[in-house]
Amino acid sequence: MRYPLFLILTVAMLLGLTANPVEAGGKVLVVQSYHQGYAWVDDIDAGIAKAFEGTDYEVKTFYMDTKRKTSEDWKVESGQLAIKEVESFKPDVVITADDNAQKYFAMHLANKPDAPQVIFCGVNADPADYGFPADNVTGIIERPHFAQSIGLFQKIYPAAKNVIMICDDSITSVNTQKFCKTIKTPLPVVDYQNPSTFDQWKAAITKAQDSADAIIMFNYHTVKQSADAAQSMPPKEVMDWTITHSKIPVLSLLTFGVQDGALCGIAEDGREHGFLSAKLAGELITSNKKAGEFPISRTNQGIVMINLKTAQNLKAKVPYSLIKTAKILVK
Repeated sequence: MRYPLFLILTVAMLLGLTANPVEAGGKVLVVQSYHQGYAWVDDIDAGIAKAFEGTDYEVKTFYMDTKRKTSEDWKVESGQLAIKEVESFKPDVVITADDNAQKYFAMHLANKPDAPQVIFCGVNADPADYGFPADNVTGIIERPHFAQSIGLFQKIYPAAKNVIMICDDSITSVNTQKFCKTIKTPLPVVDYQNPSTFDQWKAAITKAQDSADAIIMFNYHTVKQSADAAQSMPPKEVMDWTITHSKIPVLSLLTFGVQDGALCGIAEDGREHGFLSAKLAGELITSNKKAGEFPISRTNQGIVMINLKTAQNLKAKVPYSLIKTAKILVK
Protein backbone atom coordinates (compact mmCIF):
# COMPACT_ATOMS: atom_id res chain seq x y z
CA MET A 1 0.00 0.00 0.00
CA ARG A 2 1.28 3.48 -0.88
CA TYR A 3 0.80 6.17 1.73
CA PRO A 4 0.53 9.90 0.93
CA LEU A 5 3.73 11.86 1.37
CA PHE A 6 2.20 14.27 3.91
CA LEU A 7 1.12 11.33 6.11
CA ILE A 8 4.58 9.78 6.03
CA LEU A 9 6.18 13.09 6.95
CA THR A 10 3.70 13.68 9.76
CA VAL A 11 4.42 10.28 11.29
CA ALA A 12 8.15 10.86 10.96
CA MET A 13 7.91 14.18 12.75
CA LEU A 14 5.81 12.77 15.56
CA LEU A 15 8.32 10.00 16.12
CA GLY A 16 11.12 12.55 16.28
CA LEU A 17 12.77 11.21 13.15
CA THR A 18 14.70 13.32 10.66
CA ALA A 19 15.48 12.44 7.10
CA ASN A 20 18.99 11.75 5.95
CA PRO A 21 20.82 14.83 4.74
CA VAL A 22 19.92 15.68 1.16
CA GLU A 23 22.09 17.01 -1.60
CA ALA A 24 23.63 20.43 -1.27
CA GLY A 25 23.10 23.32 -3.61
CA GLY A 26 19.42 24.15 -3.20
CA LYS A 27 18.16 27.64 -2.45
CA VAL A 28 14.95 28.22 -0.50
CA LEU A 29 13.22 31.55 0.05
CA VAL A 30 10.71 31.67 2.90
CA VAL A 31 8.13 34.45 2.60
CA GLN A 32 6.28 35.05 5.85
CA SER A 33 3.11 37.16 5.81
CA TYR A 34 3.89 38.59 9.22
CA HIS A 35 6.87 39.43 11.45
CA GLN A 36 9.44 37.76 13.68
CA GLY A 37 8.26 37.63 17.26
CA TYR A 38 4.72 36.68 16.26
CA ALA A 39 4.37 33.23 17.81
CA TRP A 40 2.82 31.53 14.77
CA VAL A 41 5.61 32.83 12.51
CA ASP A 42 8.30 31.76 14.96
CA ASP A 43 6.79 28.27 15.13
CA ILE A 44 6.77 27.94 11.34
CA ASP A 45 10.38 29.12 11.20
CA ALA A 46 11.30 26.55 13.87
CA GLY A 47 9.63 23.76 11.89
CA ILE A 48 11.48 24.74 8.74
CA ALA A 49 14.80 24.86 10.60
CA LYS A 50 14.13 21.40 12.05
CA ALA A 51 13.38 19.93 8.64
CA PHE A 52 16.55 21.41 7.12
CA GLU A 53 18.89 20.14 9.84
CA GLY A 54 21.82 18.32 8.25
CA THR A 55 21.36 19.93 4.84
CA ASP A 56 23.41 22.56 3.07
CA TYR A 57 20.54 24.51 1.59
CA GLU A 58 20.87 28.26 1.43
CA VAL A 59 17.75 29.55 3.18
CA LYS A 60 16.63 33.17 3.27
CA THR A 61 13.51 34.55 4.98
CA PHE A 62 11.54 37.65 4.03
CA TYR A 63 8.95 39.03 6.46
CA MET A 64 6.10 40.98 4.85
CA ASP A 65 5.03 42.43 8.23
CA THR A 66 1.35 42.74 7.31
CA LYS A 67 0.01 41.98 10.78
CA ARG A 68 1.33 45.20 12.30
CA LYS A 69 1.18 47.28 9.12
CA THR A 70 -2.25 46.58 7.68
CA SER A 71 -2.86 49.19 4.97
CA GLU A 72 -3.61 47.94 1.47
CA ASP A 73 -0.76 50.05 0.09
CA TRP A 74 1.73 48.33 2.39
CA LYS A 75 0.44 44.85 1.58
CA VAL A 76 0.86 45.52 -2.13
CA GLU A 77 4.30 47.04 -1.58
CA SER A 78 5.48 44.17 0.62
CA GLY A 79 4.36 41.68 -2.04
CA GLN A 80 6.39 43.59 -4.63
CA LEU A 81 9.40 43.57 -2.32
CA ALA A 82 9.04 39.79 -2.03
CA ILE A 83 9.02 39.54 -5.84
CA LYS A 84 12.31 41.49 -5.88
CA GLU A 85 13.73 38.98 -3.40
CA VAL A 86 12.90 36.20 -5.87
CA GLU A 87 14.56 38.11 -8.70
CA SER A 88 17.76 38.72 -6.72
CA PHE A 89 18.02 35.49 -4.71
CA LYS A 90 16.81 33.16 -7.50
CA PRO A 91 15.52 30.37 -5.22
CA ASP A 92 14.70 26.87 -6.41
CA VAL A 93 11.69 26.73 -4.06
CA VAL A 94 9.68 29.39 -2.24
CA ILE A 95 7.79 28.56 0.95
CA THR A 96 4.96 31.03 1.50
CA ALA A 97 3.23 31.22 4.87
CA ASP A 98 -0.33 32.49 5.52
CA ASP A 99 -2.86 34.19 3.30
CA ASN A 100 -1.33 37.60 2.65
CA ALA A 101 1.78 35.97 1.21
CA GLN A 102 -0.46 34.15 -1.27
CA LYS A 103 -2.71 37.08 -2.20
CA TYR A 104 0.00 39.71 -2.61
CA PHE A 105 2.90 37.53 -3.72
CA ALA A 106 2.64 33.81 -4.51
CA MET A 107 -0.37 33.95 -6.81
CA HIS A 108 1.72 36.11 -9.16
CA LEU A 109 4.17 33.20 -9.54
CA ALA A 110 1.57 30.55 -10.33
CA ASN A 111 2.03 28.85 -13.71
CA LYS A 112 4.79 31.29 -14.72
CA PRO A 113 7.35 29.41 -16.88
CA ASP A 114 10.45 30.78 -15.17
CA ALA A 115 9.04 30.99 -11.64
CA PRO A 116 10.37 28.82 -8.80
CA GLN A 117 8.37 26.01 -7.26
CA VAL A 118 6.04 27.29 -4.53
CA ILE A 119 4.83 25.53 -1.39
CA PHE A 120 2.31 27.38 0.75
CA CYS A 121 1.37 26.69 4.35
CA GLY A 122 -0.96 28.18 6.93
CA VAL A 123 -3.60 29.12 4.33
CA ASN A 124 -7.07 29.73 5.74
CA ALA A 125 -8.91 30.58 2.52
CA ASP A 126 -9.86 28.17 -0.23
CA PRO A 127 -6.58 27.79 -2.18
CA ALA A 128 -8.62 28.25 -5.37
CA ASP A 129 -9.07 31.90 -4.34
CA TYR A 130 -5.40 32.33 -5.20
CA GLY A 131 -5.40 30.12 -8.30
CA PHE A 132 -3.99 27.08 -6.49
CA PRO A 133 -3.08 24.36 -7.15
CA ALA A 134 -0.96 25.26 -10.16
CA ASP A 135 1.77 23.51 -12.11
CA ASN A 136 4.37 24.97 -9.77
CA VAL A 137 2.27 25.44 -6.62
CA THR A 138 0.97 23.15 -3.89
CA GLY A 139 0.86 23.30 -0.13
CA ILE A 140 -0.78 22.81 3.23
CA ILE A 141 -4.02 24.45 4.31
CA GLU A 142 -4.77 25.53 7.86
CA ARG A 143 -8.14 24.49 9.23
CA PRO A 144 -9.01 25.35 12.85
CA HIS A 145 -10.07 22.74 15.37
CA PHE A 146 -13.28 24.67 15.86
CA ALA A 147 -15.78 22.03 16.90
CA GLN A 148 -13.17 20.23 18.98
CA SER A 149 -12.33 23.43 20.88
CA ILE A 150 -15.99 24.02 21.67
CA GLY A 151 -16.24 20.38 22.78
CA LEU A 152 -13.25 20.89 25.08
CA PHE A 153 -14.96 23.92 26.64
CA GLN A 154 -18.17 21.91 27.05
CA LYS A 155 -16.31 19.36 29.16
CA ILE A 156 -15.38 22.15 31.57
CA TYR A 157 -18.78 23.89 31.39
CA PRO A 158 -21.31 21.10 30.69
CA ALA A 159 -24.25 23.45 31.32
CA ALA A 160 -23.18 25.91 28.59
CA LYS A 161 -25.75 26.47 25.84
CA ASN A 162 -23.96 28.52 23.17
CA VAL A 163 -20.88 30.50 22.15
CA ILE A 164 -20.13 33.58 20.06
CA MET A 165 -17.10 34.04 17.78
CA ILE A 166 -15.32 37.41 17.88
CA CYS A 167 -12.12 37.99 15.89
CA ASP A 168 -10.30 40.90 14.27
CA ASP A 169 -11.03 41.88 10.68
CA SER A 170 -7.84 40.43 9.15
CA ILE A 171 -8.02 38.25 6.03
CA THR A 172 -6.92 35.34 8.23
CA SER A 173 -9.78 35.74 10.69
CA VAL A 174 -12.39 36.41 8.00
CA ASN A 175 -11.43 33.27 6.08
CA THR A 176 -11.27 31.24 9.29
CA GLN A 177 -14.78 32.31 10.22
CA LYS A 178 -15.95 31.47 6.71
CA PHE A 179 -14.73 27.91 7.27
CA CYS A 180 -16.10 27.73 10.83
CA LYS A 181 -19.58 28.55 9.58
CA THR A 182 -19.56 25.29 7.61
CA ILE A 183 -18.73 23.13 10.64
CA LYS A 184 -21.25 21.31 12.80
CA THR A 185 -20.50 22.23 16.41
CA PRO A 186 -21.50 20.64 19.74
CA LEU A 187 -22.92 24.00 20.86
CA PRO A 188 -24.61 26.56 18.60
CA VAL A 189 -22.61 29.64 17.57
CA VAL A 190 -25.00 32.57 17.97
CA ASP A 191 -22.99 35.12 15.97
CA TYR A 192 -19.72 35.86 14.15
CA GLN A 193 -18.20 39.33 14.49
CA ASN A 194 -15.10 41.15 13.20
CA PRO A 195 -14.55 44.45 15.02
CA SER A 196 -11.98 46.77 13.44
CA THR A 197 -11.36 49.37 16.16
CA PHE A 198 -10.79 48.97 19.87
CA ASP A 199 -14.07 50.71 20.69
CA GLN A 200 -15.91 48.29 18.40
CA TRP A 201 -14.04 45.39 20.03
CA LYS A 202 -14.96 46.50 23.55
CA ALA A 203 -18.59 46.94 22.52
CA ALA A 204 -18.70 43.43 21.00
CA ILE A 205 -17.14 41.82 24.08
CA THR A 206 -19.48 43.72 26.41
CA LYS A 207 -22.60 42.78 24.44
CA ALA A 208 -21.51 39.12 24.34
CA GLN A 209 -21.79 38.92 28.14
CA ASP A 210 -25.58 38.84 27.83
CA SER A 211 -25.90 36.81 24.64
CA ALA A 212 -23.51 33.85 25.00
CA ASP A 213 -21.90 31.49 27.50
CA ALA A 214 -18.41 31.86 26.02
CA ILE A 215 -16.43 33.84 23.44
CA ILE A 216 -14.29 31.90 20.99
CA MET A 217 -11.50 33.83 19.29
CA PHE A 218 -8.98 33.45 16.50
CA ASN A 219 -6.77 36.49 15.79
CA TYR A 220 -7.06 39.78 17.66
CA HIS A 221 -3.91 41.30 16.18
CA THR A 222 -5.23 43.88 13.70
CA VAL A 223 -7.49 45.80 16.12
CA LYS A 224 -6.67 49.53 15.93
CA GLN A 225 -7.17 52.39 18.36
CA SER A 226 -9.06 54.21 15.61
CA ALA A 227 -10.07 53.62 12.01
CA ASP A 228 -7.32 55.92 10.71
CA ALA A 229 -4.51 54.49 12.86
CA ALA A 230 -1.45 53.48 10.84
CA GLN A 231 -0.66 50.38 12.88
CA SER A 232 -2.49 47.82 14.96
CA MET A 233 -2.55 47.84 18.74
CA PRO A 234 -0.31 45.51 20.76
CA PRO A 235 -2.38 42.29 20.73
CA LYS A 236 -1.61 41.52 24.37
CA GLU A 237 -3.26 44.80 25.30
CA VAL A 238 -6.42 43.76 23.44
CA MET A 239 -6.50 40.38 25.14
CA ASP A 240 -5.69 41.78 28.58
CA TRP A 241 -8.69 44.11 28.34
CA THR A 242 -10.87 41.25 27.13
CA ILE A 243 -9.91 38.86 29.93
CA THR A 244 -10.30 41.60 32.56
CA HIS A 245 -13.76 42.66 31.41
CA SER A 246 -15.30 39.35 30.34
CA LYS A 247 -17.25 37.46 32.96
CA ILE A 248 -17.78 34.57 30.55
CA PRO A 249 -14.89 32.30 29.45
CA VAL A 250 -12.79 33.18 26.43
CA LEU A 251 -11.61 30.33 24.21
CA SER A 252 -8.85 30.47 21.62
CA LEU A 253 -7.98 28.51 18.48
CA LEU A 254 -4.33 29.62 18.61
CA THR A 255 -1.58 28.82 21.13
CA PHE A 256 -0.76 32.41 21.96
CA GLY A 257 -4.42 33.11 22.73
CA VAL A 258 -4.33 30.70 25.67
CA GLN A 259 -0.90 31.95 26.68
CA ASP A 260 -2.35 35.49 26.69
CA GLY A 261 -5.18 34.48 29.02
CA ALA A 262 -7.89 32.52 27.20
CA LEU A 263 -9.21 29.53 29.15
CA CYS A 264 -8.68 26.74 26.65
CA GLY A 265 -8.67 25.61 23.03
CA ILE A 266 -7.21 23.21 20.50
CA ALA A 267 -4.75 24.81 18.09
CA GLU A 268 -2.95 24.11 14.84
CA ASP A 269 0.81 23.65 15.24
CA GLY A 270 2.88 26.13 13.20
CA ARG A 271 5.91 23.90 13.62
CA GLU A 272 4.11 21.12 11.78
CA HIS A 273 3.23 23.48 8.93
CA GLY A 274 6.85 24.60 8.64
CA PHE A 275 8.27 21.09 8.94
CA LEU A 276 6.04 19.52 6.30
CA SER A 277 6.44 22.35 3.80
CA ALA A 278 10.23 22.30 4.20
CA LYS A 279 10.40 18.53 3.73
CA LEU A 280 8.41 18.87 0.53
CA ALA A 281 10.72 21.67 -0.60
CA GLY A 282 13.66 19.32 -0.15
CA GLU A 283 11.95 16.64 -2.22
CA LEU A 284 11.32 19.10 -5.03
CA ILE A 285 14.93 20.25 -5.03
CA THR A 286 16.32 16.71 -5.22
CA SER A 287 13.90 15.41 -7.84
CA ASN A 288 12.58 16.42 -11.23
CA LYS A 289 9.04 16.70 -9.93
CA LYS A 290 6.86 19.80 -9.99
CA ALA A 291 4.95 21.09 -6.99
CA GLY A 292 1.65 20.57 -8.80
CA GLU A 293 2.29 16.81 -8.82
CA PHE A 294 1.68 16.78 -5.05
CA PRO A 295 -1.90 17.20 -3.77
CA ILE A 296 -2.83 20.01 -1.44
CA SER A 297 -3.02 18.58 2.09
CA ARG A 298 -3.69 19.63 5.65
CA THR A 299 -2.16 18.91 9.03
CA ASN A 300 -3.86 16.60 11.48
CA GLN A 301 -2.35 17.26 14.89
CA GLY A 302 -4.16 19.53 17.34
CA ILE A 303 -2.52 21.01 20.44
CA VAL A 304 -4.77 20.82 23.51
CA MET A 305 -4.26 23.96 25.61
CA ILE A 306 -5.54 24.93 29.07
CA ASN A 307 -4.77 28.03 31.10
CA LEU A 308 -5.00 26.87 34.71
CA LYS A 309 -4.51 30.38 36.09
CA THR A 310 -7.52 31.60 34.11
CA ALA A 311 -9.51 28.55 35.20
CA GLN A 312 -8.76 29.43 38.83
CA ASN A 313 -9.86 33.04 38.30
CA LEU A 314 -13.10 31.83 36.70
CA LYS A 315 -13.53 29.21 39.44
CA ALA A 316 -13.86 26.66 36.65
CA LYS A 317 -13.44 22.99 37.51
CA VAL A 318 -11.16 21.44 34.90
CA PRO A 319 -11.36 17.62 34.90
CA TYR A 320 -8.01 16.01 35.65
CA SER A 321 -8.39 13.88 32.52
CA LEU A 322 -8.20 17.08 30.42
CA ILE A 323 -5.16 18.35 32.30
CA LYS A 324 -3.38 15.05 31.57
CA THR A 325 -4.05 15.31 27.84
CA ALA A 326 -3.12 19.00 27.46
CA LYS A 327 0.11 19.71 25.59
CA ILE A 328 0.21 23.34 26.73
CA LEU A 329 -0.61 24.15 30.36
CA VAL A 330 -0.36 27.79 31.39
CA LYS A 331 0.01 28.12 35.15
